[in-house]
Amino acid sequence: MVSAMDIVKGVCDALNECFDITIYTEQVEQGLKLPCFFVYCAKLSRERYRGRRYLAKNEICIQYIPSDSARMNDEISETLEKLYLCTEYIKADNGGAKIMLYGSKPRVEKGDGYTEFYINYDMFYLIEDDTALMEELTVINERSN
Repeated sequence: MVSAMDIVKGVCDALNECFDITIYTEQVEQGLKLPCFFVYCAKLSRERYRGRRYLAKNEICIQYIPSDSARMNDEISETLEKLYLCTEYIKADNGGAKIMLYGSKPRVEKGDGYTEFYINYDMFYLIEDDTALMEELTVINERSN
């Protein structure tokens, strides 16, 4: 199963390919380099679907803080356009193998001096059960005598 941390790393890798901007995954107390991205898992849920199948929902937030310039709104708009493209598909680590994940339900929320871009990476996974339900079965009926 791909963890939320693997998805965040996959998003960071995709951002590194598209942008030459500092990316943070933890809070920074001081020394923030602008412009920058903050990437984190905003919502995480696991639901049993059928049998041993589960649906993992991972909502990722990419917070963008632009440089303090006169064209801040233009900078945000240009960045958002690129974000839609570079986060549509990401590569995430799945136990040593890279898999492609599709980003769905992208949405944007604007704040004062920053913008938040949300995208979901939802997937099904299977939990394998190694316990034997029955070791041996002997059927006895009237004809077997």
